[in-house]
Amino acid sequence: MHKFDIGRLAAFTDGVFAIAITLLVLDLDLPDVSEHSVLQLVEMDLPKLYNWLISFFALGTLWLHHHYIVAQLRYADSTVLLYNLFLLLFVSVTPWTTSLIGSYNDQPIAVVLFSGTLGLGWLCIALIAFHGQRKNLLHSDTPLPKPGLITSLVAIRGALIALLSVLLAYAGSSLALLVWLLLFVMHPFVYHR
Repeated sequence: MHKFDIGRLAAFTDGVFAIAITLLVLDLDLPDVSEHSVLQLVEMDLPKLYNWLISFFALGTLWLHHHYIVAQLRYADSTVLLYNLFLLLFVSVTPWTTSLIGSYNDQPIAVVLFSGTLGLGWLCIALIAFHGQRKNLLHSDTPLPKPGLITSLVAIRGALIALLSVLLAYAGSSLALLVWLLLFVMHPFVYHR
């Protein structure tokens, strides 16, 4: 089995997350203030700002969780690299799905694509954590008992939030997207006892 450097995996992943989060803001156009006041323009852009905020926190929480898991790994094997590559696939498409919900927030399929993409990203995180535990890739001094199992269960929670968001998409896109803030609010309490 090849042992791959965690530093390179983390650096590449951090770069993709940073680019994806940066691309989110490009959907926010700087409007012409000659016809309206700045406050009116902000009010007109509130749906896009709301979607940007949700996406920022959803990707940020996903990155925080990835960071926690990678810090527990002694090294990565080819399976971890593959799961991580699929994670980055879903992360990199998030700016597009965010733009989609910004333009078509009244259509449930836009929220389904956004939430489904993030949900698949969370499943990739769960697979990395579970595989790390199963293949003994974790440091022996990890702070939590059975950290792979715990982190897998937490990542499954992210996938369940995605599923809830998909189901709520047909009741209303704002509520379906608001569900994602639960992940960010709940995240700090998962690992820091």
